[in-house]
Parts: sequence; structure tokens; C-alpha cells
Amino acid sequence: MSSILKISNISKSFGNVEVLKNLSFEIAKGEVHAILGANGAGKSTLMKIIGGVQKQTSGDLYYKNDKVIFNSPHEAQKNGINIIYQELSLVPTLTAVENLFLGREILNNLKLIDKKKMLDEFNELCKKLNFDINPDTKIKNLSISKQQMVEIMKVIHQNADVIIMDEPTTSLTQEETDQLFAIIRQLKSEGKGIVYISHKLKELKEIGDR
Repeated sequence: MSSILKISNISKSFGNVEVLKNLSFEIAKGEVHAILGANGAGKSTLMKIIGGVQKQTSGDLYYKNDKVIFNSPHEAQKNGINIIYQELSLVPTLTAVENLFLGREILNNLKLIDKKKMLDEFNELCKKLNFDINPDTKIKNLSISKQQMVEIMKVIHQNADVIIMDEPTTSLTQEETDQLFAIIRQLKSEGKGIVYISHKLKELKEIGDR
């Protein structure tokens, strides 16, 4: 399998505190790469460097064989790298469908928001993922697990090539976890590179490749 993302000798320090030291690994297309580590080991810091939230102190990041520096999360997302954080990035007062298209609203010929097309795409994606979510329900009125599903929908809808999942099943039931694993397997078949962070060893043995 060919590498889609390569981290080479990445180090990160905050003042005199070294959080990451000469870390290297690769993510292949169609692979779930599992990452384990105790709290404070630097997992979230590494993900933030990959996702354009922070910059490394030293070392290099290669994406699709090109050396890259992402200056913002938007820049990383635009290039095809997306992260599902434990802290959800949804707007509670907006509906599920509004959150899915936030900042990427579909416009009609009159440059007005095409609510029908957005609704159709939301329902189509729900059907594909086997999610049961009312598009008109405000996020604050959805359960935590359904909020997590909307977050997953956002990343998949943006058609990312590298998807980083940080403890994605924390709020999910076993049935919902099984649904997520089915989605991950589908993404693998499409050649996506998945980074999967979890403390649940049973999950990692089931879904992880490396």
C-alpha cells in the first residue's frame, strides 16, 4: 500500500516541556492506523500538528509525497485532512443539516441558500451511513451519540482522504459502534487513510490494521 501521509521526526515543545520527540510514522491508503498512549502522551498534540492547529518545533510532514505545512485547520481540510475531535465542533443552536453545511452552504442560481438540495444530500448521506437523524432538529436537542454521528457525517461529506478519529466511540452504544466500524471499512475500501485513537484494546484489535 502506498503512503498517503508521512510524519518524519516530528518534535514539539512548549517552553522547556517536550511533548513529542522525533516521532515518525506513515499512514497508507486504505489502512486503519491505530494510535495508543496514556493521557498526556502527546496524541492530541500530534493530531493538532497534522490538522493545522499547531506547528511542530522540528520535523517534517509529507502529504501525498509533498512536504507540507498547514497554517490552519481550514487549510488542512481543504487539502483533504480532517479530524473528528472528542470535543465536538458543532453549533448547538443550529439544526443538524445546518451544521453539516456550515460554511459550505449550497447556493442556487440566484445565489440563495438551496435548502432543498441540502436537505436531500443530508438524507441521502444518512441513508448511506444507516443513521437515523432528523435534519431539522437542533444539535442541542440531539443525544450525544447522534451529535457524534453528525460530526462523522461532516467529515465524510467533505470527502477527506485522511480521517483522524480521536476516541470516536466514547459516547456510542455497541450498535452505533458497529455502524461506525461498517463506515470505516467502507472508507478503507475507497482508499481513505484512517488514524484511529482509542484506549479500547478490543476495538483496536477489531478495526485496526497497524
